[in-house]
Amino acid sequence: MDPRVEVNIEDLKEQLKLSESVITFLEQSVKVHNQIDKKLKDSIEVVGKEISDSLKSLKTIVNAISNVFAGLVTDVQNSDTDPSQR
Repeated sequence: MDPRVEVNIEDLKEQLKLSESVITFLEQSVKVHNQIDKKLKDSIEVVGKEISDSLKSLKTIVNAISNVFAGLVTDVQNSDTDPSQR
């Protein structure tokens, strides 16, 4: 945080709470990604090509969501304003 910017403690607490919430969502999306990877290792033999293809598509979507959350975490943690001004 830029030491030249004055932010009150309540705003910092709100920023921390928001950051923790986004991190929780990021962690969940990473778990889903890992579960999809695990399923993909066996999927063609176990569930067939169609479901395997669907899992690959889902993995692409989950990756995009994870990237959004990762960017949001960075933005929130690097912000010099209270959360309502973002």
